[in-house]
Amino acid sequence: MRTARGTEPPTMIYLHSIDPAANRFRWYSLELQPCLFGGIDLVRHWGRLGQTGGTRRVDHVSNEETAAARIAQPLRLRDRHDYVRVA
Repeated sequence: MRTARGTEPPTMIYLHSIDPAANRFRWYSLELQPCLFGGIDLVRHWGRLGQTGGTRRVDHVSNEETAAARIAQPLRLRDRHDYVRVA
């Protein structure tokens, strides 16, 4: 999958939001995985730091353009809620 500038987008994005004053210790990850029968699976996983499990959601998309659009929306939302990307 290529972006408009011709660079490969990341296949895994990990974010976290830490604010001890608000008792907020959260993480969120997005991952693109090729599907066995064609298309791409967008795997979203989120939870509280330090606790096991979390919630996982898998959405199947048919092409790369749709996958890029589906990634952009949750990233904008997490950016508004002070999540930062972890390298």
